[in-house]
Amino acid sequence: MMPWMEDKSTGGKRWYAIIKGTNSSREVFNLFCLWDFVFEGQENIGAFVSSGTRITEKDMAQTGQNFNMCMIRSEDKLNTGGGMPLAHEIGHYLEGRIFHFDTGGFLMSKNGGSRMTKRDADVMNP
Repeated sequence: MMPWMEDKSTGGKRWYAIIKGTNSSREVFNLFCLWDFVFEGQENIGAFVSSGTRITEKDMAQTGQNFNMCMIRSEDKLNTGGGMPLAHEIGHYLEGRIFHFDTGGFLMSKNGGSRMTKRDADVMNP
């Protein structure tokens, strides 16, 4: 399953209030700039992407629905590192899945970076 939040908790209810009315098709990247948020289980996370509905990676590829809901914390996260946090999250949208390199220095590594592989470029720009 792709990251997804149930609407039963306080945080889940807020999430659905924010994304209500958004478009889940592949053609749209929904970006929400927030003053602050808490991502349970992960400290100091500045942004994340998620699906608006419960879906598997396989179903996502078959239906065209995408991983297109992005939450990013405050304006300083957009400007940090030349926009790399935002570029990283858009990379997840373009990949259509959660993917991180184990080594640093790459845009799609957990700690971010500025290098992009030919594979990433080919997947993100078909």
